[in-house]
Amino acid sequence: SAIDFMLCSVTFKKDMSLLQDPNIWIADSGATSHFTPRSDGMTNKKAVADGESVTIADGKNVQTKEFGDLPGILFDKNGKEVRKVTLTEVAVVPNGSFNLFSVTRMMKQGWKIGGDSSAMWLKKEDKKLVFDIVVETNRGLVFCMYLKRQNGEIAGATADHNKITVKEAHERLGHMSEDLT
Repeated sequence: SAIDFMLCSVTFKKDMSLLQDPNIWIADSGATSHFTPRSDGMTNKKAVADGESVTIADGKNVQTKEFGDLPGILFDKNGKEVRKVTLTEVAVVPNGSFNLFSVTRMMKQGWKIGGDSSAMWLKKEDKKLVFDIVVETNRGLVFCMYLKRQNGEIAGATADHNKITVKEAHERLGHMSEDLT
């Protein structure tokens, strides 16, 4: 009897519900700091004094309870691991709705911005951050990147399983023995 072998690829939803994923970061030119409603996976946390706030795109000031660093693994729009990164001085805003990545903060630190209708990116020296997960809205595009929190699963992503026979796996995986396949 043939044994099935599962190959998985990761795909991201392209609708507004994706923005609720704890690992999706929205490129935001109006936020003064990177911020998230969740502190999962954060390191170097520092509590802040009452009344400290960050400014978001609509000009509102929102209260933050702490700042910290967020190490994680950056994935591209195809679910392929790109590299490890750490977002520093991320504000935790418990009543926030989304993870916002401050583009202007990065530009102030010397990063250059670029983009087109398929992606937006920030570059500095040999480093590049690509926001290649694009969510269409009624009025435009939201550019996002996927940063898997150090302790997180790939939430918001769905696995696409394809079954293949042992013979097909043997061919695809380098002609190892059928027992090893």
